[in-house]
Amino acid sequence: MAQDAQTAENFFRQHVESILVNRCLECHGDKRKGDLDLRTRLDALKGGESGVILVAGKPGDSTLYESIYNEVMPPKNPLSDEEVEVLEKWIEDGIYYPPEPLVQPLSLPEEIWWSLTPLHLADDIDTDMPGEQIIDAFIGRTLREKGLVSSLPIDPRRLIRRVTFDVHGLPPSPEEIDSFLEACVRETGSAGQVGDAAYRDLVSRLLDSPRYGERWARHWLDIVHYGETHGFDKDQRRDNAWPYRDYVIRAFNTDKPYSEFVVEQLAGDALKPGLPDGIVAAGFLAVGPWDLVGQKEVREGTIEKKRVRNLDRDNIVTNVFNTFQSTTVQCARCHSHKFDSIDRSEYYQLQSVFAGIDRANREYDDPVVAVKRSALNGEIERYARMLEETQNSIQEGLPEKYKGLKKDLERLARKRAAIDKEDAEQISTIQTEMEVLIEDRAKAVTGHTKNDLLETEAEQQAKLLDLRREMDLLPEIGQVYSIRSLEPRPIFDLPRGNEATPSEQVFPATLSHISELPAMLDSEMDGEAGARLELARWIVDSRNALTWRSIANRVWQYHFGSGLVDTPNDFGRAGSQPTHPELLDWLAIEFRKTGSFKELHRLILGSATYRQSSDTHAQNSAIDGSNQFLWRMNRRKLDAESMHDSIIAVSGKLDYAMGGPSDEGFAYTHDESPKYDFSNKTPEVYRRSVYRYIVRSVPDPFFEALDCADPSINTPVRNRTLTAPQALAMLNDSFVLKQAVETATRLESEHQHKRDQIENLYQAALGRAPEPEELLMLTAFAEEHGLASLARLVFNLNEFMFVD
Repeated sequence: MAQDAQTAENFFRQHVESILVNRCLECHGDKRKGDLDLRTRLDALKGGESGVILVAGKPGDSTLYESIYNEVMPPKNPLSDEEVEVLEKWIEDGIYYPPEPLVQPLSLPEEIWWSLTPLHLADDIDTDMPGEQIIDAFIGRTLREKGLVSSLPIDPRRLIRRVTFDVHGLPPSPEEIDSFLEACVRETGSAGQVGDAAYRDLVSRLLDSPRYGERWARHWLDIVHYGETHGFDKDQRRDNAWPYRDYVIRAFNTDKPYSEFVVEQLAGDALKPGLPDGIVAAGFLAVGPWDLVGQKEVREGTIEKKRVRNLDRDNIVTNVFNTFQSTTVQCARCHSHKFDSIDRSEYYQLQSVFAGIDRANREYDDPVVAVKRSALNGEIERYARMLEETQNSIQEGLPEKYKGLKKDLERLARKRAAIDKEDAEQISTIQTEMEVLIEDRAKAVTGHTKNDLLETEAEQQAKLLDLRREMDLLPEIGQVYSIRSLEPRPIFDLPRGNEATPSEQVFPATLSHISELPAMLDSEMDGEAGARLELARWIVDSRNALTWRSIANRVWQYHFGSGLVDTPNDFGRAGSQPTHPELLDWLAIEFRKTGSFKELHRLILGSATYRQSSDTHAQNSAIDGSNQFLWRMNRRKLDAESMHDSIIAVSGKLDYAMGGPSDEGFAYTHDESPKYDFSNKTPEVYRRSVYRYIVRSVPDPFFEALDCADPSINTPVRNRTLTAPQALAMLNDSFVLKQAVETATRLESEHQHKRDQIENLYQAALGRAPEPEELLMLTAFAEEHGLASLARLVFNLNEFMFVD
């Protein structure tokens, strides 16, 4: 065989054959759709109903190539750019075919992917057991199958530190530790054994604390990529983004049912248009980056404007489906999903759901203040009506010549209101006229009206004045960076994601890969808000297994450091499969029953699996070195926020004030492209780090060094690294240096003796007293280098930075 022919055959076998066999022969093999058969060169060159479709050496004249390039064919899951280039070269080189016909692959029914199957309870698990024991039964069964044994229970002192960091993101105080240990001793008679009742009380106390919402809201803000600047080239501020953060904290603390939590964030403005949480919760849809230049400065009607809006809607769709469905729907923006059953047209139908929203600062009232404001408005209206009735009764009792006084007063009041406020002389003249009329009316009333009516009028006027003064003292109605509804823009299916070559127009719908649920949206509410509300209800439908598996897996992940599925944003074929699928389904079903995060926490935290030690085991490590089957607890490094907040807690400077505008730990220069300078931090910012102002373009160097989430991207799992910059930040950052001094100041003010100072430092930072040998070394260090340097040393101990 000639070299050219050999080369052509090699290229065909390596690159072309698999495309034709796997992507074309299903329709153009035995079925001969359009009378086209691509199994042999003769049949391929013959063409079909539309005539010749392949011209050797001329891809541009080959209609088959054009239909592939424009993603008309295959009708589902178009070819990748690389595959299109392969076929272009194949046609240019003469359309080589082997002598024998191509063999069409067997058509086998596609198995339903695990995450799309209905939730299912395992048949061989005794569901009458307490939930904590059911978790352990699932885990224990897998351990036995793998030849693994579980670890021993952790001791009470390490357990309270673990669970307090887990639920609060803060260390337990020495007093809290002592109280828990005493309760364990009373219950078990041993200081080394955890009392079940004492532990349940501890978990309940932690979940009932407002610190819980602050901690778990931070997890949620990672997932949805919350930030307080726009990002992109001109990273302008969003000073009204923080109410959404406070909404999330409040939702966790009040244990808002998950279905309500989801629906409010997708369509709160439609579901609760008159309530504060409606507008604020919908800030979820505005939480991501926003291209100010493209949105505001690019001319309407241009391709660039369409591109910017397309990418913005893509960010919204991605955020919604990654967050609530663990589905990478964004992979279908340019072509149908390469791994999952999601067509490109379905993706643009989802874009259409959000085609009628824009970002805006919206008025809203603080929920607590709103209740008070509403009550005061009701009282003011009630007393105003009562006063009007009383005054009408007074008016009716007057002689005819005095009855016109009321109308004269009203006329003068309107006249005064119409005069320019700068015309003081005219206002004074009218005021004098009014005072005369008021005096005449008072004389007339006094002479012709019963005293009880006059007393009633005076009481009602005084009450009305008090109510209005109370109303004036309430905070002004605030603003939140959220969404507003517009007339929906038309959305088109875009082959290859190209705004310049739109296909047919599409309309709001969901995905079709969940067979139990209809894909079309049937909203009773007009406008784009109705489509969003229906999508939200589709997501939280009890039959939508993805929703409940996704959130159950996320909660498990934040307790154990890794999810039962370790790709929490991707439950598709490109993601991982669950290590314990039956446990995941049981957790999802239990959570679906109540929608209560706190009840799910109690189940997980109460399990023996959670309460086992993190100690290693040689035989187990040899079988399962990564601990994916949970034969021990994972030892975890504190995240950036916990590290920051714990250092302030040890110094005694932590400010527990909640909510409100974020704290700015930077110097700010307003400009067309603003400047955020973290080299000039504000040392007085001592609140929890969930309240810090989050800048997208310029991360805080201290938090960045400690693997804090990037607010420009969804962060379902944070990086966990050990690097030299982290050590340098923990030793030399100005924040650490300042807090070390504050810690020393506190210790010296509270304790006279060095031994007591060091013991208190250890108790506050590590939850234990120093061993005798440690105390000797620490005392010598403090004598030579000072108490502030000792505090800095303790902040850098592995025992402080990690939780067992």
